[in-house]
Parts: sequence; structure tokens; C-alpha cells
Amino acid sequence: RLRFVPTSKRRAVVAQENILYPGFLFDDCVFRPAPVDQNDLHCAFVHGAGQGGGENRDIWNNTNEINYSENRVYWGNVHERLSACKTTWFLQANTILNGWDSEELQWLVCKLLKGPRGEHVVHHTTAVAHSMGNLLIAAALRNGYCAWDRSTNAWLSIAGPWNAEAIPRLASICEGGRFMDATVAYAAHLMGFCIGDKVSQGYASINPEYPGLWRLLP
Repeated sequence: RLRFVPTSKRRAVVAQENILYPGFLFDDCVFRPAPVDQNDLHCAFVHGAGQGGGENRDIWNNTNEINYSENRVYWGNVHERLSACKTTWFLQANTILNGWDSEELQWLVCKLLKGPRGEHVVHHTTAVAHSMGNLLIAAALRNGYCAWDRSTNAWLSIAGPWNAEAIPRLASICEGGRFMDATVAYAAHLMGFCIGDKVSQGYASINPEYPGLWRLLP
């Protein structure tokens, strides 16, 4: 497993906030391997809501895949700091059109966690997940797409929305019902928060009232 060692107290605090892209968190952090099977360690990164599909992160591109080397757009240069990991894989999926309850994404996340071993029981793996990515892992495990060996794995949760997000406010912005929200709505559509006058599925799925969300609470 990896020990996540922030080089300053500020970094440790920022990690608890709900940020859109956490790559900068790792800019001056050190990853130190625990003295357990270092040569067999697999590292898996699961991004949160708001990502388009394909290389261009297109909102309408519903391509969901694994990147076997890096994801600079979301995680920065973290892949250059993971010499402790024998393999490092990154989720690269459309989490605008798809929420954590997507069966396709849950299956893909388990494939990501299993790594090159491909065994149903995930072991000797360090998972790093941001925001909705944590719900994806939890749902995948709960639905049996893979199993988790607690004795050899580690799960670093960054801003996991376990108690959900302030998404109800976003609904009024997408609808553009008031002039105050109309200007903001344009930006919200560009960033994938809204599809038409509705909250995009990725963000809608972390609404406190979304069906089944409560079952994922730790």
C-alpha cells in the first residue's frame, strides 16, 4: 500500500474540500510505499463527476475506458510520482451522462481495481478516488462486480460525497427560472452541470434524495 504524505498541513486540509480537479493536491506530495509487497502493488485512480468522454473530454462522447498510463487533465502529473506502483491505471469515463449507478461504469471500475491480475477479489491495490468516484467504487463492491481484500488494500477517499452534495440548488440554475440564475446557467451548461434544463446525470446522482444513495454510506 501507499502512504500519502502531504508536505504541508495546508495540503492535508485541502484534501477534505470538494474540489473539481484534485491533481494539484499531489504537486508537492510524496508517495511512500509501505513495506508490504511493493513489487506487486497496483494503483487505481477513479475520477469524479463532470468528465466528458474520449481524449477531448467531450460532453456528448459516452466513451468509457481505462487509461493505462496517465490522466493529466484530472490528476496532473501524479503518475510521475508513483514509482512504488508496479502498475498505475486511470478511469477515463463520461461522468456527465452517467452517474454512480451506471452498471457499465461499475463493471469498468472493478476492472480498473483488479488491475492486470484480473481476479474477482481485489488485492494489493491502492485506490485513489475523488468525489463521485468513491460512490462508484462503493456501488461496484456492493453489487458484487468485485470483492475487496481489506488486509492488503488501501482506499484514499478525496472529498467523497457520502452525505451527498448541495445539488438541489443546481436544479434551479439549470432551469434558469430567475434572472439571477440565467447568467450562471450558461456557464453551468458549458461545464456539464446541466443538460438542457435538467441537472446532468452525473451530478443528479449525488442529490441527497437520489434513489439508493443512502445505501452507499459507510
